[in-house]
Amino acid sequence: MPITAEHSSGRFDVTPGDLKAALANQLADEPEFLSLTEMMAEDRARVLNDFPEYAVARVKGADGDDECALLVKRSRYKIVSERSVRLSDRPIPRRSGKKHKVFDHALVVQLESLVTGSFHTRIVVHRPSGVEGSVGIKLGGQGACYRDGTKGLVELVKTIDGRLAITGDWNLSLRRGWVDRYFNQHFPGFNRTWDAASLPEKGTHKGRVIDFSLLRGYTVSEAQVIRHFGASDHRAFRETLEKIPD
Repeated sequence: MPITAEHSSGRFDVTPGDLKAALANQLADEPEFLSLTEMMAEDRARVLNDFPEYAVARVKGADGDDECALLVKRSRYKIVSERSVRLSDRPIPRRSGKKHKVFDHALVVQLESLVTGSFHTRIVVHRPSGVEGSVGIKLGGQGACYRDGTKGLVELVKTIDGRLAITGDWNLSLRRGWVDRYFNQHFPGFNRTWDAASLPEKGTHKGRVIDFSLLRGYTVSEAQVIRHFGASDHRAFRETLEKIPD
């Protein structure tokens, strides 16, 4: 049975009421999953609880582990566990202030299918921004944090068995050849929402394609960029996944 998942990144610089309306429009598609980033504002995060047909996975904290969230369709899946994993001990310079340090985290959610009884894991990430150079990740604090976080994510993936989807705002555009090679190097054997030959005409953030999934145990039968009804500075995307037989 195909799995439909959607993702929305961005600042969500709208009122909680406008965000609720935008989410209601997006959830009208009835995806099995909707992942989001930059949900650290509690007044906006509370809106996620206004959709009773969806369970909410989100870890509360003060150092960046609260900004990723996952909505899960209750009629199809049960949340078995949720946790936030710090990928790097380097504070993200652009997100850290004098009083509070923010770190690169991954939201890890284990799920059980209520239809088949099978298990799989979904991870949501928001990687550090401002790191994309012309031939590689830039030097400096942001770049060092990104490189460390990628190592942490690779080590995390090694601890997770079975089917896996890692979705989020990667802040690296797949339009650059070196980015394509970067993900092939660090996540060999993973499929992506888009490969180099199937990139969407419209980007997910302006012309860049920086929001996508890395997939183990799934192929993508269809993927498209969709708008997030004006609630975000990114465009959302929808993907339909097919399980690769064990």
